[in-house]
Amino acid sequence: SDAMIRAATDLEKAAAPVRDATNSISQAITKVQEAIRNQSDGSARQVELMQTMGRELTATTQAASKAWNEYRERFEEVDRALGIALNSLRDATSEHTNTLMEQTGKVDAALASAIDSLHPMLDPLRDLAENLENVLSQTKKAS
Repeated sequence: SDAMIRAATDLEKAAAPVRDATNSISQAITKVQEAIRNQSDGSARQVELMQTMGRELTATTQAASKAWNEYRERFEEVDRALGIALNSLRDATSEHTNTLMEQTGKVDAALASAIDSLHPMLDPLRDLAENLENVLSQTKKAS
């Protein structure tokens, strides 16, 4: 969840230069339109505006490129962090499974030992039950 929040924050930060770049492009377009309208002001002014637009477009391209590289780097970092988290989760799950299997084996062995310990006591109880059944049967016949 922290990784997702950090990724969203990083994406927002990476988007800021792109927004700035878009604003710069919009400003450059406005200046070109202005240059076209003011064509009669002289070619020197138009050349200056075109040079300014060229610089702004260069700056915009550089800012967009930088933003993209930062965005890519941040998400590569998030991918690495998610991979580490998933590996940790897998390892913990495996460890818990092994512990559970070990404990289940111990309980099973203890129950088997208890049953083995009780088994010799069952034969005399079985014999007693049969004898009582025979006595009850004979008592009913005698009555």
